[in-house]
Amino acid sequence: MVNDAAQYFARYIHDTWSKRFTEEIKASSSSEGNINNNNGASPVPPTPTSIVLIFISTRDRICYISSGTRIAAILPWWRLEHVVQDMKQDLRKGQTGDALDVAIEELTELLLDGPPSFGDRVNDFFQRFGIVMLFTIFTFVFATWGEFRDQRKGLFFAERRSRMTAAEKEKARSLQKEFCTNMCPICLEP
Repeated sequence: MVNDAAQYFARYIHDTWSKRFTEEIKASSSSEGNINNNNGASPVPPTPTSIVLIFISTRDRICYISSGTRIAAILPWWRLEHVVQDMKQDLRKGQTGDALDVAIEELTELLLDGPPSFGDRVNDFFQRFGIVMLFTIFTFVFATWGEFRDQRKGLFFAERRSRMTAAEKEKARSLQKEFCTNMCPICLEP
């Protein structure tokens, strides 16, 4: 509940700053005469913001990072979560300044690196869901192996039951010698 309130508050501050930043861009573009340069058309719509907000509540022991729409592709939620995880060690010690230094350094590095590569996404996926995937694969392999084993056992037992002993084979051969057909087995005519 407290974490949701912190996230809501951080988003509210982020949206308020983004709105103010957008209004400042509009004001500066209209004061420079951009309206007249566009043949009387409305000014160019503002670009999305690239604000990154780091919200830390030392009293509630909560940290949340919110990124602007322009850099959401560079800083997806899972990258921001890694930054928060790296900050937690310093935050637990009560070293908020050091935690902010870590966050700013990592965010700068991530912004300079650019959007996450396919390898980064795969690595994060396996860090989060690797154990679940391993369990799923193990369960599937075990179930498939069990089905194969049961099927093979069934075939083995059916083959074993259908084999005749030496006495049964001798009796069958003697019956074959005595067997004589009196009629056609298909049409049952003599």
